[in-house]
Amino acid sequence: MAQPISAPKSSLAHPSDQQPLAKAEGLGSITQCSCGTLSLNVQAFSLRLDLQSFAKLLLMCSEAMDSVERGLKNSSTTATLVH
Repeated sequence: MAQPISAPKSSLAHPSDQQPLAKAEGLGSITQCSCGTLSLNVQAFSLRLDLQSFAKLLLMCSEAMDSVERGLKNSSTTATLVH
C-alpha cells in the first residue's frame, strides 16, 4: 500500500517564532528564530543567515565602512555618492 506523501516543512519560521534582536526605524530589523537562523530585514529585502555567515557579513560591512571613512578623510573635496 502506498504511503501518503506529506508536504515538506517550510524553511521559514512562523512569525511568533522570531525573537527581535535589533530595529532601526525606517530601515529594518534583525530577528532570530528558535533554530538559530538570523533574519536581516531591510525594507522589502530579507536575508536569512546562520550565525557564522552573519558574523562574516558584519565584518565585511565594518571593513567597507572603514574604507569609506578613510576615503572621505583622504579626499580634499566633499564626497558625492554615485551609483
